[in-house]
Amino acid sequence: LDGLDVGVACVSRDWQITYVNAAWAEALGGVDPADYVGRDCWAAFPALAGTAEGGIVRATHADGVPRAFRMRYQDARVDGTFDVRVRRAAAGGGLVFAVHNVTAQERLEQVHDRLLESIGEGLFVVAADWTLTYANAAAERIGGQPRDRVLGRVVWDVYPALAESPFAAI
Repeated sequence: LDGLDVGVACVSRDWQITYVNAAWAEALGGVDPADYVGRDCWAAFPALAGTAEGGIVRATHADGVPRAFRMRYQDARVDGTFDVRVRRAAAGGGLVFAVHNVTAQERLEQVHDRLLESIGEGLFVVAADWTLTYANAAAERIGGQPRDRVLGRVVWDVYPALAESPFAAI
C-alpha cells in the first residue's frame, strides 16, 4: 500500500489508527506515517470530529455501509480538495479510509490535455471496443467532425470508409 498515490489509513473498532501509508502522511501533513499509528482517530484529526464528514465516518463505523465525501483539510500540506472513501475493514470491523487529492488529479488532467492539444498531428484515442475516447483539435480538423459528435461512438460508425482501409487491418 505504500506505493499507491492514494492515501490509505486503517482505523480499528476502538478508533485507534492501525496503519497509514506514505501518501496519506504526505497529503495530510508530511509527518512520518508511523506517527499516526496508535493514535485515536479523532485526536489525530480534531477538525473532522465536529463536521458532517465526521458524521459520515461514524455512520460507516456503525453500520458498515461504504460512504464517500469531498472535503478540504486545513492542515494538509497540499492545496486541494480530497475525495475520501470510507468502508468497513474486512477483519475486525474497523474502517479503511482512502484519500485522493482531487485538485492534484484535475491539474494533472489539465496539463495532459494541454500537451495533447499542442500536438500538430491528429490524435485519436480508441478504446478496446473501438469507441472514440479522445480527439485533439487537429484530429477534429482532419476528421471534419466536431469532437462532441464523435466521442463515445464507435470509430467504424463515425468514419465508415476506415472499415475497408489498411487501418482496419492493422
